[in-house]
Amino acid sequence: MKLTLGFATLRSSCVSLALAMVVLAACGEAPTPTVSARSSPPSSSPRAPAPGGVTTGLDAGHAGRAVDTPLGRVTVGSITDLGTSPSGRSARVVEIEVCSSDGVPFSPASFLLETADGRSWSPSPPAAAARQPDLASTVASNPPPGGCSRGWLTFDVDSAQRSTAILFHAPRSDETFTWPAR
Repeated sequence: MKLTLGFATLRSSCVSLALAMVVLAACGEAPTPTVSARSSPPSSSPRAPAPGGVTTGLDAGHAGRAVDTPLGRVTVGSITDLGTSPSGRSARVVEIEVCSSDGVPFSPASFLLETADGRSWSPSPPAAAARQPDLASTVASNPPPGGCSRGWLTFDVDSAQRSTAILFHAPRSDETFTWPAR
């Protein structure tokens, strides 16, 4: 029970902080791609947008921006909405590249898509992936230091909600990195 309360408090804090970043972006303040990172400034690494669908860019050109995290470098592409199903859900895909600095594996479950209503959505299981290769199938369980994996994450979200950010919580760390959407 205590562990659940801690996670709920941490998640609530992360959501509040991400919402504040969105408000700042709407007021003309361009947020950096990290919320609470001790990393060096991001470097540019261009990525092509996903083919097909409606693409939501990341704020201030952050799509394709690489950020150094405690596990290694993470690059997040634009968010692409592949359309709405009859159930009112929308498949949104994001291309992500992860490069392990010390041979520590990345988990796709560490990524979340946040929507305008403040909800955070976990990636769909690999079997439900809308684009291939799914990131879960490309991430090595014991990557070599400097080894990179690239793939797509699919998020099944409420189609009435606008995507506001991609979040990455670095495991074994208190740091959450955010790529705000415009």
